[in-house]
Amino acid sequence: WLVDTHDRAMQSRSALLDTMAVLLGGRSAETRVFGQASSAAATDLAQVGQIAHQMVGELGMSDVIGPIGYGAGADDGARIGDYSQDTARLIDGEARALVAQAQQRADELLRGSRDTLDRIAAALVEHETLGAEQIQRLAGATVRAPAA
Repeated sequence: WLVDTHDRAMQSRSALLDTMAVLLGGRSAETRVFGQASSAAATDLAQVGQIAHQMVGELGMSDVIGPIGYGAGADDGARIGDYSQDTARLIDGEARALVAQAQQRADELLRGSRDTLDRIAAALVEHETLGAEQIQRLAGATVRAPAA
């Protein structure tokens, strides 16, 4: 996960959706600026999938499935952990719905910040990588020292 679970034992549904939106932001920006996504977001997409499936299957954060935790479980072909393939399909569907929500949030944020996105994209083309302070400067954000 993006957030260290040792520092934060509890995360709300909205905080997890925000984390997924952040992870999807890079791919969204690529698509918006360059017209297509690249392979650069593969790790982020894997994390998004993990978070969404944990929210639905382990943390009870789906209204459709309800407050039940199925655990991680291993795929044995007929059953996944302690539940059927039908339940696995339901969990997948609900996880996809959460990812779609997070994607919509990322897209909305980028749509409202196109000038900033273009500045960051141009800097990335020139420098290939940017640090947090550089991104904050390009975004016009105030650089804050980390809390002690």
